Amino acid sequence: MNHIKSGIIFVALLALIGAGCSKKNSTGPEQNQNPPAVGVKSISVPQHMQQSADPHAQMSVNFVNTANGFSALKGAFTPPQGLAKGSKTLDDPIWRKSWSYNGLTLTMSIYDRNDMDVWEIRLDGTDEMYTYKNWLFMKIEQSKNGQTGTLTVYKPVTTNVEAQWSWDKDSEGVYSLTYTLEEDNEGTKLIVKQNPDNSGSLQFEEKDNGVFVPNYESSWDSNGAGSWKQFENGQEVASGSWG
Repeated sequence: MNHIKSGIIFVALLALIGAGCSKKNSTGPEQNQNPPAVGVKSISVPQHMQQSADPHAQMSVNFVNTANGFSALKGAFTPPQGLAKGSKTLDDPIWRKSWSYNGLTLTMSIYDRNDMDVWEIRLDGTDEMYTYKNWLFMKIEQSKNGQTGTLTVYKPVTTNVEAQWSWDKDSEGVYSLTYTLEEDNEGTKLIVKQNPDNSGSLQFEEKDNGVFVPNYESSWDSNGAGSWKQFENGQEVASGSWG
């Protein structure tokens, strides 16, 4: 299964280090009012399922952990101390801060777009692989209540998408997290759902001739017992369950 390239994670970790270590370079005075919080949340599975020796239970847990991979990036959107508050306009950020680490300057801006909050992290400077000039590295767009949104990571020094997470919580309390990797005619999509009682389901899809088709799916109850199906070319070829 595809994963985000190590270079992307490395840059994200730099962002985290910079946020934790640098309290300088603020573009304005510190504010007491807190900026909005990022609403994307990790999916959890029942403990029995986590501890199960069944290979398909473990495969499902691994898929869920893969979908939760955004957590390595989410901290980069947590505002550091000294985030400056500006005027409220659609085109200018209401919060902004820049900080530097090891040759890179990262600037986080938060915009109020009426019905949405938007985070942008841009890079300037150089690392071991690239030179950046106000390059948009990561972006979050989410509803005001945080219950729906999209987190996007871009390919280095391009506007092409590297990876994307989308989340949604419906009126019944069902939380859905979709993780997508795409490149030309190749790609994977992982959709994980968690119900209020901690039961859930997942579907893993692979791109075939430009269309996503199912490869694997499973579901589990609140106690951690579940069932699974395997597909080839979009057709079911095997199934089973675990207790």
